Amino acid sequence: MNPIVFARKIDNLDVDLVRFLDEIGFDALFNRGDKVILKPNFVAPRVSTAGATTNLDLIKAVALRLNQLGAKPYLTELPGMEFRSQEVFHFLGIKELAETCGLEVSIPDERDYICRKIPGGKLLKRAYVNPLLKDAKLVNLPILKTHVITTVTTGMKNLMGLVNNRTRKQMHVRGIHGCVADLAKLLTPTITICDALNSMEGDGAVYGTVVRSNMLFASTHQQALDKVLCDFMQVDWRSIEYIRLAQPPSNIDIQGDIVPRKYELPQQSGIYRLFYRGLYVVDIFWNLVFKTHFNEFMYKTGYFGTHPYINSFPICNTCRICIDNCPVKAIKDDWSIDTKKCLRCLRCFDHCPHQRIHVKGFSNPEHYVEK
Repeated sequence: MNPIVFARKIDNLDVDLVRFLDEIGFDALFNRGDKVILKPNFVAPRVSTAGATTNLDLIKAVALRLNQLGAKPYLTELPGMEFRSQEVFHFLGIKELAETCGLEVSIPDERDYICRKIPGGKLLKRAYVNPLLKDAKLVNLPILKTHVITTVTTGMKNLMGLVNNRTRKQMHVRGIHGCVADLAKLLTPTITICDALNSMEGDGAVYGTVVRSNMLFASTHQQALDKVLCDFMQVDWRSIEYIRLAQPPSNIDIQGDIVPRKYELPQQSGIYRLFYRGLYVVDIFWNLVFKTHFNEFMYKTGYFGTHPYINSFPICNTCRICIDNCPVKAIKDDWSIDTKKCLRCLRCFDHCPHQRIHVKGFSNPEHYVEK
């Protein structure tokens, strides 16, 4: 029997989310008493309308349905290592979300992860996996995006948030594509529901350009879904090494209408990817000494990575909207930004009505209003 990938255009989010869960046979996959892990993509403190993080309404709908079935939903995730979990969760309002839908949130300590051998692993022989996965079912909730290192990030790539930082560093150093394919041999979601409501193109997976796709995809077959997602983005799946290594099936039944859209892909060179890989080599030793991550230190200096800056008075209208909307009060009265405090969430950029805020390292920026 060919694997099935479901696709639906979303017009009315509240109504269509419920219908989509019915269409994909969600209820038949879970039983009363099941422990179910929800794994979104919370890579950074950026809102879902930017195409960077999984839509909270999708998470809420899944959690509420699981509660109705008598299952117990848990949410867990690790953001990028240059961001701190507690800051990202607080920025996104995850505590408030959990209270509305009976969702238990867990951020395990690095020492609590469990070492698991990977059957047939080639580059990644073992991984330290989230302890919640023991005797639990997994709902993978990625968001469809491009990625400066892997070109695209889909369901299999999203599984990296279920291993600890030590394993993630090893994956980057040994070869990210091969290690993602290996990890997918160990972690098999019960179902993957891909958020393509607001997806991302360009230099993702945090600061690319938002794409209003208004689509949801789902499948119980991870590799089949990732292949179809590439087709939707008009990307040759064979060019994405981790998908090619995973050997997706050739025959896939697609339920629903898919209108492909050409996504702009990242433009980073091989030198950039080599430099990025080198950051993780340095971090192995840096973290042992300074108890922080090397890339976090680099970004906090303000000289590296994506950062907002403000055209100072008299060019700026001095309306103070950016100051009022900064969640960590990183914008000073002289309109400079404290890079050590700055979350790089770009909320100031989102809310500036006069477009006086610019972003260093933001490729092809689109000015939008956070919703």
